[in-house]
Amino acid sequence: MSVGLASRLLTLEQWCIGWAECSIARFLQEPETVTFQWLKPRHSTELLADPFGLEENGRLTIFAEHLTYGRTKGQLVRIDTAAGDDESVPLLKRPFHLSYPFIAEEHGRRYVIPEQSESGALAFYPLEGAELGAPAAILHGLDAIDPTFLFHDGLWWLFCTRRSTGANTALHLYSAERLLGPYRPHPQNPIVTDPAFARPAGRIIRLGAQLLRPAQDCAQSYGAAIMLCEIETLTPQRYAERPGRRLLPSHVAGGYSAGLHTLDHTEHFVLVDTKRMAFAPFAAPIKLADKIIARA
Repeated sequence: MSVGLASRLLTLEQWCIGWAECSIARFLQEPETVTFQWLKPRHSTELLADPFGLEENGRLTIFAEHLTYGRTKGQLVRIDTAAGDDESVPLLKRPFHLSYPFIAEEHGRRYVIPEQSESGALAFYPLEGAELGAPAAILHGLDAIDPTFLFHDGLWWLFCTRRSTGANTALHLYSAERLLGPYRPHPQNPIVTDPAFARPAGRIIRLGAQLLRPAQDCAQSYGAAIMLCEIETLTPQRYAERPGRRLLPSHVAGGYSAGLHTLDHTEHFVLVDTKRMAFAPFAAPIKLADKIIARA
Protein backbone atom coordinates (compact mmCIF):
# COMPACT_ATOMS: atom_id res chain seq x y z
CA MET A 1 0.00 0.00 0.00
CA SER A 2 1.39 3.42 -0.98
CA VAL A 3 1.95 6.11 1.65
CA GLY A 4 -0.61 8.35 -0.06
CA LEU A 5 -3.28 5.65 -0.13
CA ALA A 6 -2.60 4.70 3.49
CA SER A 7 -2.95 8.33 4.50
CA ARG A 8 -6.33 8.60 2.79
CA LEU A 9 -7.61 5.35 4.29
CA LEU A 10 -6.32 5.80 7.83
CA THR A 11 -6.58 9.53 8.57
CA LEU A 12 -9.23 12.20 8.95
CA GLU A 13 -8.81 15.93 8.48
CA GLN A 14 -9.10 17.53 11.92
CA TRP A 15 -9.25 21.20 12.89
CA CYS A 16 -8.86 22.93 16.25
CA ILE A 17 -9.44 26.56 17.26
CA GLY A 18 -7.25 29.01 19.13
CA TRP A 19 -7.54 32.53 20.48
CA ALA A 20 -5.13 35.12 21.83
CA GLU A 21 -5.57 38.38 23.68
CA CYS A 22 -3.84 40.81 21.34
CA SER A 23 -4.69 43.24 18.58
CA ILE A 24 -4.82 42.12 14.97
CA ALA A 25 -2.09 44.67 14.16
CA ARG A 26 0.28 43.14 16.69
CA PHE A 27 -0.50 39.62 15.50
CA LEU A 28 0.27 40.51 11.89
CA GLN A 29 3.54 42.18 12.91
CA GLU A 30 4.92 39.25 14.93
CA PRO A 31 2.56 36.25 14.85
CA GLU A 32 5.17 33.83 16.21
CA THR A 33 5.42 35.79 19.48
CA VAL A 34 1.70 35.63 20.28
CA THR A 35 0.54 33.10 22.89
CA PHE A 36 -2.67 31.27 21.97
CA GLN A 37 -5.09 29.24 24.04
CA TRP A 38 -6.38 26.17 22.24
CA LEU A 39 -9.56 24.13 22.21
CA LYS A 40 -8.79 20.83 20.54
CA PRO A 41 -11.14 17.96 19.62
CA ARG A 42 -11.59 15.18 22.17
CA HIS A 43 -11.22 12.36 19.64
CA SER A 44 -10.00 11.80 16.08
CA THR A 45 -13.47 11.85 14.49
CA GLU A 46 -14.29 15.35 15.73
CA LEU A 47 -13.36 18.81 14.48
CA LEU A 48 -13.78 22.42 15.59
CA ALA A 49 -13.26 25.05 12.91
CA ASP A 50 -14.14 28.51 11.57
CA PRO A 51 -13.98 30.54 14.82
CA PHE A 52 -15.62 33.97 14.90
CA GLY A 53 -15.46 36.17 17.98
CA LEU A 54 -17.81 38.48 19.84
CA GLU A 55 -16.21 40.68 22.50
CA GLU A 56 -18.27 42.36 25.22
CA ASN A 57 -16.73 44.09 28.25
CA GLY A 58 -13.43 42.34 27.63
CA ARG A 59 -15.08 38.91 27.53
CA LEU A 60 -14.74 36.79 24.40
CA THR A 61 -17.42 34.44 23.09
CA ILE A 62 -16.51 32.21 20.16
CA PHE A 63 -18.91 30.93 17.52
CA ALA A 64 -17.60 27.98 15.52
CA GLU A 65 -18.37 24.88 13.47
CA HIS A 66 -18.50 21.51 15.21
CA LEU A 67 -18.63 18.25 13.25
CA THR A 68 -18.37 14.57 14.11
CA TYR A 69 -17.41 12.43 11.13
CA GLY A 70 -19.86 9.71 10.22
CA ARG A 71 -22.49 10.98 12.68
CA THR A 72 -23.43 14.60 12.10
CA LYS A 73 -23.32 17.34 9.52
CA GLY A 74 -21.57 20.48 10.63
CA GLN A 75 -23.45 22.49 13.20
CA LEU A 76 -22.79 25.76 15.04
CA VAL A 77 -21.62 25.94 18.65
CA ARG A 78 -20.89 28.71 21.13
CA ILE A 79 -17.88 28.79 23.49
CA ASP A 80 -17.58 31.10 26.49
CA THR A 81 -13.83 31.52 26.91
CA ALA A 82 -14.25 33.05 30.39
CA ALA A 83 -16.02 29.94 31.72
CA GLY A 84 -12.76 28.01 31.81
CA ASP A 85 -14.33 24.60 31.12
CA ASP A 86 -13.55 24.38 27.38
CA GLU A 87 -17.09 23.22 26.68
CA SER A 88 -18.98 24.13 23.53
CA VAL A 89 -22.73 24.74 23.68
CA PRO A 90 -24.94 23.81 20.69
CA LEU A 91 -26.17 26.96 18.96
CA LEU A 92 -27.76 25.96 15.64
CA LYS A 93 -28.46 22.65 13.95
CA ARG A 94 -30.10 22.18 10.57
CA PRO A 95 -30.65 19.25 8.18
CA PHE A 96 -27.87 20.71 6.01
CA HIS A 97 -24.22 21.53 6.70
CA LEU A 98 -23.46 24.68 8.70
CA SER A 99 -20.07 26.35 9.14
CA TYR A 100 -18.29 29.74 9.06
CA PRO A 101 -20.62 31.65 11.45
CA PHE A 102 -19.78 35.20 10.35
CA ILE A 103 -21.02 37.92 12.73
CA ALA A 104 -22.21 41.29 11.40
CA GLU A 105 -24.03 44.20 13.01
CA GLU A 106 -26.37 46.84 11.58
CA HIS A 107 -28.38 49.47 13.49
CA GLY A 108 -27.43 47.88 16.81
CA ARG A 109 -28.69 44.42 15.85
CA ARG A 110 -26.29 41.52 15.46
CA TYR A 111 -26.66 38.65 13.00
CA VAL A 112 -24.90 35.33 12.56
CA ILE A 113 -24.67 34.56 8.83
CA PRO A 114 -23.23 31.07 8.41
CA GLU A 115 -22.28 29.13 5.35
CA GLN A 116 -25.21 26.89 4.50
CA SER A 117 -24.58 26.51 0.77
CA GLU A 118 -25.95 22.98 0.86
CA SER A 119 -29.39 24.55 1.37
CA GLY A 120 -29.02 26.72 -1.74
CA ALA A 121 -29.69 29.89 0.26
CA LEU A 122 -28.05 32.42 2.59
CA ALA A 123 -29.79 33.17 5.92
CA PHE A 124 -29.37 35.96 8.48
CA TYR A 125 -30.00 34.69 12.04
CA PRO A 126 -30.52 37.44 14.66
CA LEU A 127 -28.29 37.00 17.69
CA GLU A 128 -30.60 37.51 20.67
CA GLY A 129 -28.58 37.29 23.87
CA ALA A 130 -26.85 33.92 23.70
CA GLU A 131 -29.35 32.39 21.27
CA LEU A 132 -30.17 32.62 17.56
CA GLY A 133 -33.62 33.63 16.41
CA ALA A 134 -35.47 32.60 13.27
CA PRO A 135 -33.93 34.03 10.08
CA ALA A 136 -34.66 37.72 9.60
CA ALA A 137 -34.00 37.30 5.88
CA ILE A 138 -33.20 34.46 3.49
CA LEU A 139 -31.54 35.05 0.13
CA HIS A 140 -32.75 32.12 -1.97
CA GLY A 141 -30.62 30.94 -4.86
CA LEU A 142 -27.38 32.27 -3.33
CA ASP A 143 -25.33 29.16 -2.51
CA ALA A 144 -22.61 31.24 -0.83
CA ILE A 145 -19.54 29.55 0.60
CA ASP A 146 -17.75 31.33 3.47
CA PRO A 147 -19.83 34.53 3.18
CA THR A 148 -17.77 37.51 4.35
CA PHE A 149 -19.32 40.96 4.84
CA LEU A 150 -17.77 44.42 4.87
CA PHE A 151 -19.41 47.84 5.32
CA HIS A 152 -17.42 50.32 3.25
CA ASP A 153 -18.20 53.66 1.60
CA GLY A 154 -21.88 53.46 2.54
CA LEU A 155 -22.50 49.99 1.12
CA TRP A 156 -22.51 46.44 2.40
CA TRP A 157 -20.21 44.16 0.42
CA LEU A 158 -20.48 40.37 0.35
CA PHE A 159 -17.47 38.28 -0.68
CA CYS A 160 -18.00 34.53 -1.22
CA THR A 161 -17.28 31.62 -3.44
CA ARG A 162 -20.26 29.56 -4.58
CA ARG A 163 -21.09 25.89 -4.40
CA SER A 164 -22.32 25.96 -8.00
CA THR A 165 -19.21 27.62 -9.48
CA GLY A 166 -16.31 26.15 -7.51
CA ALA A 167 -15.80 26.30 -3.76
CA ASN A 168 -12.09 27.15 -3.98
CA THR A 169 -11.63 28.72 -7.39
CA ALA A 170 -14.05 31.61 -8.10
CA LEU A 171 -14.59 34.56 -5.74
CA HIS A 172 -17.81 36.54 -6.22
CA LEU A 173 -18.65 40.03 -4.97
CA TYR A 174 -22.07 41.58 -4.27
CA SER A 175 -23.25 44.90 -2.84
CA ALA A 176 -26.35 46.21 -1.09
CA GLU A 177 -27.63 49.26 0.76
CA ARG A 178 -28.70 47.11 3.73
CA LEU A 179 -27.05 44.13 5.38
CA LEU A 180 -30.12 41.99 4.74
CA GLY A 181 -30.08 42.81 1.03
CA PRO A 182 -31.11 42.64 -1.73
CA TYR A 183 -27.61 42.14 -3.15
CA ARG A 184 -26.44 43.06 -6.65
CA PRO A 185 -23.67 41.04 -8.36
CA HIS A 186 -20.52 42.95 -9.24
CA PRO A 187 -19.99 43.39 -13.00
CA GLN A 188 -16.48 41.87 -12.76
CA ASN A 189 -17.67 38.57 -11.22
CA PRO A 190 -15.87 36.35 -10.60
CA ILE A 191 -13.37 38.87 -9.24
CA VAL A 192 -10.69 36.23 -8.44
CA THR A 193 -10.16 32.88 -10.15
CA ASP A 194 -7.02 31.58 -8.46
CA PRO A 195 -7.31 28.75 -5.88
CA ALA A 196 -4.29 30.23 -4.06
CA PHE A 197 -6.38 33.20 -2.86
CA ALA A 198 -10.02 32.97 -4.01
CA ARG A 199 -11.92 31.47 -1.07
CA PRO A 200 -12.52 33.76 1.93
CA ALA A 201 -10.66 33.00 5.17
CA GLY A 202 -12.23 35.41 7.65
CA ARG A 203 -13.17 38.98 8.45
CA ILE A 204 -11.61 41.72 6.33
CA ILE A 205 -8.98 43.64 8.30
CA ARG A 206 -8.83 47.44 8.49
CA LEU A 207 -5.40 48.89 9.27
CA GLY A 208 -5.86 52.64 8.89
CA ALA A 209 -6.88 53.17 5.27
CA GLN A 210 -5.66 49.69 4.27
CA LEU A 211 -8.07 46.78 3.75
CA LEU A 212 -6.65 43.25 3.91
CA ARG A 213 -8.79 40.34 2.76
CA PRO A 214 -7.78 36.99 4.31
CA ALA A 215 -8.04 34.26 1.69
CA GLN A 216 -7.51 30.51 1.82
CA ASP A 217 -4.57 29.08 -0.08
CA CYS A 218 -6.08 25.92 -1.58
CA ALA A 219 -3.66 25.62 -4.51
CA GLN A 220 -2.00 22.44 -3.21
CA SER A 221 -4.41 21.33 -0.48
CA TYR A 222 -7.55 22.60 1.20
CA GLY A 223 -6.87 25.34 3.74
CA ALA A 224 -3.08 25.01 3.64
CA ALA A 225 -2.40 28.65 4.57
CA ILE A 226 -3.88 32.15 4.54
CA MET A 227 -3.04 34.78 1.94
CA LEU A 228 -3.53 38.43 2.93
CA CYS A 229 -4.79 40.26 -0.15
CA GLU A 230 -4.73 44.07 -0.13
CA ILE A 231 -7.91 45.54 -1.59
CA GLU A 232 -6.82 48.40 -3.86
CA THR A 233 -10.14 49.32 -5.53
CA LEU A 234 -13.66 48.60 -4.27
CA THR A 235 -16.51 50.35 -6.09
CA PRO A 236 -19.78 49.18 -7.68
CA GLN A 237 -17.99 49.25 -11.06
CA ARG A 238 -14.43 48.13 -10.30
CA TYR A 239 -12.55 45.76 -8.03
CA ALA A 240 -8.82 45.18 -7.70
CA GLU A 241 -6.65 43.49 -5.09
CA ARG A 242 -3.06 42.46 -4.70
CA PRO A 243 -2.01 39.21 -2.98
CA GLY A 244 0.60 39.83 -0.33
CA ARG A 245 1.79 38.07 2.79
CA ARG A 246 1.21 34.34 3.35
CA LEU A 247 0.44 33.17 6.90
CA LEU A 248 1.49 29.58 7.62
CA PRO A 249 0.34 27.24 10.41
CA SER A 250 3.92 27.37 11.70
CA HIS A 251 3.38 31.07 12.45
CA VAL A 252 0.81 30.15 15.11
CA ALA A 253 2.38 28.60 18.22
CA GLY A 254 0.72 25.54 19.74
CA GLY A 255 -1.67 24.67 16.92
CA TYR A 256 -1.69 21.86 14.38
CA SER A 257 0.84 22.03 11.54
CA ALA A 258 -0.96 20.96 8.34
CA GLY A 259 -3.25 23.92 7.64
CA LEU A 260 -4.57 27.35 8.60
CA HIS A 261 -7.79 28.61 7.03
CA THR A 262 -9.71 31.05 9.25
CA LEU A 263 -8.57 34.33 10.81
CA ASP A 264 -10.98 36.53 12.78
CA HIS A 265 -10.46 39.38 15.21
CA THR A 266 -12.22 41.65 17.67
CA GLU A 267 -10.81 44.79 19.27
CA HIS A 268 -8.61 42.87 21.73
CA PHE A 269 -8.57 39.26 20.46
CA VAL A 270 -7.37 37.23 17.48
CA LEU A 271 -8.91 33.86 16.55
CA VAL A 272 -7.58 31.15 14.21
CA ASP A 273 -7.98 27.49 13.37
CA THR A 274 -5.32 24.96 12.39
CA LYS A 275 -5.37 21.50 10.81
CA ARG A 276 -3.77 18.10 11.18
CA MET A 277 -4.39 14.69 9.63
CA ALA A 278 -5.46 12.52 12.58
CA PHE A 279 -4.90 8.78 12.63
CA ALA A 280 -8.23 6.91 12.65
CA PRO A 281 -8.16 3.12 12.04
CA PHE A 282 -11.72 3.17 10.73
CA ALA A 283 -11.35 6.31 8.63
CA ALA A 284 -12.48 4.67 5.38
CA PRO A 285 -15.95 3.53 6.59
CA ILE A 286 -16.32 6.80 8.50
CA LYS A 287 -15.69 8.76 5.30
CA LEU A 288 -18.20 6.58 3.47
CA ALA A 289 -20.81 7.21 6.18
CA ASP A 290 -20.05 10.92 6.00
CA LYS A 291 -20.72 10.92 2.24
CA ILE A 292 -24.02 9.16 2.83
CA ILE A 293 -24.98 11.81 5.44
CA ALA A 294 -24.05 14.58 3.00
CA ARG A 295 -26.17 13.08 0.21
CA ALA A 296 -29.09 12.64 2.58
